[in-house]
Parts: sequence; C-alpha cells; structure tokens
Amino acid sequence: MSINSCVLSGNVTKDPELREVGEHKVAKFGLAVNRYVKGEKKVSFFDCEVWNKTAEFAQQYVKKGSAVTVHGEARQDTWKDKDTDENRSKVYFSVNNLQLHGKSEKAATAETSESAPAADEVPF
Repeated sequence: MSINSCVLSGNVTKDPELREVGEHKVAKFGLAVNRYVKGEKKVSFFDCEVWNKTAEFAQQYVKKGSAVTVHGEARQDTWKDKDTDENRSKVYFSVNNLQLHGKSEKAATAETSESAPAADEVPF
C-alpha cells in the first residue's frame, strides 16, 4: 500500500487558466509556498491543476496573489522530447480540495472538492 497525499498552503502565482479537455474542464495555476531553512525564508513553487467544478470555482474566485490551501496528490508526467529524443518528466500537484482564504465572507467560506478524472477518461 502506498499513500500519496499532500497539503500545501501558499499564494497563487498566476490566475488559473481554464480549458476544456473532452467532456472535462481543467484549470492550472502556480502556487508559491514559503519554507524556512536555518531561519532563512525560501520559496518553493508548485504547478497545480484542478478539474471540473473545482476548476470552474478556481477560475471564478482564485486570482494571482490569493491565499489558498490545497489538498491532493503529486503526479508525474513523462514524455520523450521531440527535438532531443531525451526522456523528460514533470511533477505537478493534482488538487482534489481547494480552500480559498481571504477577507471577504464569500472567500472565507468557499470550499469545493472533486477528484481529477482517471487518466483513461481524459483524451490528451
């Protein structure tokens, strides 16, 4: 048995970009998360994606600079580079729960969750 569960809390680095993939919708955005090493602040950057209703929520309410907490799992895409014929990979965060933090009443209580569709359900 393996467990792949992560929680990140940080600030959105760019407005979510919503697009349709077959019958599904996906929104992608960047997330900056602070961490401290020997008392010095460092920032880690993560690529995040949300699907369907959560993607619509993110596109409507989440903006660059928004403070959010995301729950989900790390995923890795692999492919062969067309130009160099080298194997490439990228790790990203597939979000199944997104909570927006903010001063407005709507933002403070807005929360949605939905898992990403299975890989064989998405026609890439």
